Amino acid sequence: TMPILTGLFVGMALGGLNLLIEALSLGWALRKKPSATLAISLGGFLVRLVMVSVLTIWFAKLESVDAPAFALAYIASFFAFLGLQIWAITRALNKAGSSGGETR
Repeated sequence: TMPILTGLFVGMALGGLNLLIEALSLGWALRKKPSATLAISLGGFLVRLVMVSVLTIWFAKLESVDAPAFALAYIASFFAFLGLQIWAITRALNKAGSSGGETR
């Protein structure tokens, strides 16, 4: 059972780390250079995609990590955190819209 628990933990941690890096980079881009936000978002996505791919291959080779548990936990946490991010962005845009602030 330890490889399964390790796989679940590592998958959830990697999903959370992925979103945290994205949130920090987008927050920085929006504060420093809003016009470059899309480019930073896409570039960051590609960097995170490579990072996640390399780490996934590495974790899959470890015997102490159950690969299906890792994959399931990563995918579940990715979509859970993505949903949280969409909710937070929508909430912020709604607040900006209701206060008369410009969202562009």
